[in-house]
Amino acid sequence: MVDKSFRYGGSNDQIIQGDWNGDGKDGIAIFRPSSGYWYFDYNLDGTVDKSFRYGGSTDQIIVGKWNSTLQDGIAIFRPSTGYWYFDYNLDGMVDKSFRYGGSTDQIIQGDWNGDGKDGIAIFRPSNGYWYFDYNLDGTVDKSFRYGGSTDQIIAGEWIFVPPVAAFTNKTPRSGTAPLIITFTDQSTGTLPLTYAWDFDNNGTIDSTSQNPSHIYSVAGTYTVNLMVTNIAGSNSTLKTNYITVSPAPVAPIAGFTAVPLSGSAPLEVRFTDQSTGAGPLSYAWDFTNDGHEDSNLKDPTFAYNAPGTYTVKLTVTNSVGTDVERKTGYITVTEGQPGGSHAGVALTFDDKTIDQWFELRDLFQQNKAHVTFFITLWGNDLDQDSIDKLRALQDDGHEIAFHGYNHVNANAYLENHPIQQYLDYEVIPGIEVMNNAGFYPVDFAYPFGSENDTLTAALQAYFVHIRGTDSDIDDPLLYEYGSNQLLIEGVGIDDLTYGNTINDIYDGISSAKQEDKILILYAHEPVQTVTENYTISHDRIEKILKNVSEQNMKFYTVSELT
Repeated sequence: MVDKSFRYGGSNDQIIQGDWNGDGKDGIAIFRPSSGYWYFDYNLDGTVDKSFRYGGSTDQIIVGKWNSTLQDGIAIFRPSTGYWYFDYNLDGMVDKSFRYGGSTDQIIQGDWNGDGKDGIAIFRPSNGYWYFDYNLDGTVDKSFRYGGSTDQIIAGEWIFVPPVAAFTNKTPRSGTAPLIITFTDQSTGTLPLTYAWDFDNNGTIDSTSQNPSHIYSVAGTYTVNLMVTNIAGSNSTLKTNYITVSPAPVAPIAGFTAVPLSGSAPLEVRFTDQSTGAGPLSYAWDFTNDGHEDSNLKDPTFAYNAPGTYTVKLTVTNSVGTDVERKTGYITVTEGQPGGSHAGVALTFDDKTIDQWFELRDLFQQNKAHVTFFITLWGNDLDQDSIDKLRALQDDGHEIAFHGYNHVNANAYLENHPIQQYLDYEVIPGIEVMNNAGFYPVDFAYPFGSENDTLTAALQAYFVHIRGTDSDIDDPLLYEYGSNQLLIEGVGIDDLTYGNTINDIYDGISSAKQEDKILILYAHEPVQTVTENYTISHDRIEKILKNVSEQNMKFYTVSELT
């Protein structure tokens, strides 16, 4: 059945077929020898898409892909002179010309070396010789004798060579991120070839170009896989650990914490580096700000022997640059004479009502109070804003401590699980996530106050103090400074939960004052108005802080209890 018909050309025209616009479909062209004009119809609609004058009535017309583009070009061979004139892109202009062959030679076009471009060959009937010009430079690349003067010549791709995948790279295979790699295909086989590049060997095709470039933006070692396919099959090559990407150098940002932040002389303070940046980092600590380098260790310890308020400076340097963190008035050392008073209060808060704790920041500062926040359920919806607030509280001198990763009742859990399983479930992962966020807890509070002697002994490997709970403030378990107790007891002071009035709390503070000991208190969520259990009013907190201050007693964080 006829699919399409139209009128195009005349009886004296030469008809030539080719893919004139590179769309993968052949169109038609007519060459009119009488005028030397070409008329191209790209899409077979009977209308002229392009026309120009090129060649004459005695010229031979050859069609081929002369320059690796998808579209066909034309060439004319002039037997009278032996000259070739190539028009690669159908603009009627000569792109290349040379002399090759003679008037009695037969002209054959073909991709003779499989490079995707057509070359030309001449067959000379008088001697049976073939002369091949692969790359259209007018020189013979290969010749041999094959056939005779009465033979008919037919050109074609008679066999399909299976592909063999191969590649190299134009740029270095290692460097810092972001690293741009340009790959060069070296595959062989019958054309056309298709390409499937997997630049990190994760099973996802990243490019189908022959010679692609890829940006490696993340540090690591990468394996590259190339699969090539043609009509005869597929083949792949895998280069293991072919690309190595190093982290981009990052300038340092100095940061540190310390415990304890206050106490009587001599006061030994443990400093913990929290700086970031590309390693190796070098450190210069100035613990008193007189401009002298006191230590170059990462996490040093320093003893303050004289009373005073000290500014601490840390200078961190790497190959990219230097940064300084200075904390003014960071360490407070009081007189440590024998027999001096150590009476005070260690106020602690449990769980993770961080926004509510943060609202009390000014109140704590006004009363020069440092408190301890025991954080639980760290991995459960603790967003960056909450972490930033905890860091600000820590910078104020408050302690960020640990209250369990999953907040389980220890005694109930240990009825069906061994000690190590509790540590693996409740303690170790929590310490890890806090460390990753830049917090290094040294103290632990039992969830639900569920103490266990055997477990407490095991927790000593991870913490300096383990805080339990006691609801009775009438006979508080006061802490004696310098006793170095592992297990300490806190008294609950939430408004409704434990039944302790503000006067009961005042009495407990007075007992600590009289006995020169430390009263440990714990609460939960601070609120303006108390309506439910496990909350404490702002008013009650303020009264406690003022009462301690009026009696000239000290505020301790749990880490400062020695």
